[in-house]
Amino acid sequence: MAQLQLHALVEFYEHTRASFDCRLNAFERKAEGKPESYWNESVGSGLTRSDIASEEHGKLEELAALNGYFGVLSAYATLDSFLYQTFEYAKMHKMPVPPAFQNKRSLDLVGYKDVLKACGVDISKPTKYEELIKLRDIRNTIAHYGGWVEPEMENSLRKYKFKVGSKIKISDGYFRSSVGLVKTTCQQITKLFVEQLELLECERKKRPTRKSK
Repeated sequence: MAQLQLHALVEFYEHTRASFDCRLNAFERKAEGKPESYWNESVGSGLTRSDIASEEHGKLEELAALNGYFGVLSAYATLDSFLYQTFEYAKMHKMPVPPAFQNKRSLDLVGYKDVLKACGVDISKPTKYEELIKLRDIRNTIAHYGGWVEPEMENSLRKYKFKVGSKIKISDGYFRSSVGLVKTTCQQITKLFVEQLELLECERKKRPTRKSK
C-alpha cells in the first residue's frame, strides 16, 4: 500500500509542478519585450505596472512552492501510516510490544522505533534514521508553522542550518530523496518485521503444550 501511495504522490507532484512551470513561463513570455516606460507606468495607489507584475509573479512562485510542502507532508504521512499499521500488526500477533505502548492508539517516530526494536527490528541500523528525523522535523515545521522557522523549532532545525525567521524551501531533489527514503524504509522494515514474526511463530510451535507435558 505504501508503495502505491508514494507512486501516486510522485505522479501528482510532477503534474502539479509541470502545471505551475507552464504558468510561470507563460507569465514571463507575456512580460518579454515590454519597454521600460510600460513597467514604470503608474496604476494608482503609488504602484507601477512593475510592482503589480512582481506581486503576481511572487504569488505564483508561492503557490508553486506549496507543491513541495504537500509532497513532504504526504511522504511523511505515508511513513506514519505504515508504522501505525505495523504497530497494530505487532499487537495483533502478540509480539513483545512493551507494556507502556500496549494501549496506545498511535505513537510518534521515536515511539515506533522503540516498539519495533523491542520486536527485534532495529530501524536505526539498516535505515537512514537520522534522515527520517530530519524529514519529521521539516514536516513538523511545515505542518505547524507554514514552513517558517520559529524559535520553538530552533533546537530541532539548527543542525540542518535553518535559521530562525527563514522559510524552508523544498527543492525537487529533496522531495524525491524523501520519497526514496520512505520507500526504502518501508521495504526494509517489512523484510525485518516478517523475519522476526516468522522466528516468533517457529518458537511458539516448538513450545510444549500442557497436553504434551
